[in-house]
Amino acid sequence: MSLLKKLSKRFSGSNRSQYGIPSRTLHGEIVRSHAEQRIADYFVQNGIRYQYETGARTDALLFKKTFAHPDFYLTDYGIYVEYWGLVNASKEYRQIMKWKMKQYRQNHIRFISLYPDNMGNLDWIFRAKFRETAGFDLPAKPTAVAGMAKFCIGCGTPIGPPGKFCIKCGSPVSMAVG
Repeated sequence: MSLLKKLSKRFSGSNRSQYGIPSRTLHGEIVRSHAEQRIADYFVQNGIRYQYETGARTDALLFKKTFAHPDFYLTDYGIYVEYWGLVNASKEYRQIMKWKMKQYRQNHIRFISLYPDNMGNLDWIFRAKFRETAGFDLPAKPTAVAGMAKFCIGCGTPIGPPGKFCIKCGSPVSMAVG
């Protein structure tokens, strides 16, 4: 069995509990860990559009294939974001992390790596890494409260005024950047 398959098997299925506690974002999607939820919510609060676990593909002329599913893809910038939450957990995890980074570089895929140590100052660190990767500064945080949209904290369904509870699932409404 190849190293990649062995490592994928180890970090999938029943072993997912090692990864973290599934958490719900401001948009109502379920992510694999509390740290991923914090990153997703950071993106939402800063008006950064993303897709969760979109496949990264090789840049080969023929036979393009998906080789990884990074945590986030910043759709407006063409940049992937990986949160390496288990970097200190095992040698195998670090091996697959290095392999994925090598694949990103070989396939000319722009990516930002975030680590558990980065979570204490996520805004500053993410902006610095974004500038380094994109070649320009991330636009300033949105400040207008008028631009806020309401989302159900239970299912992520957008809620228009005057809703206080979601029509779909009955959960209370939370404020998030729309």
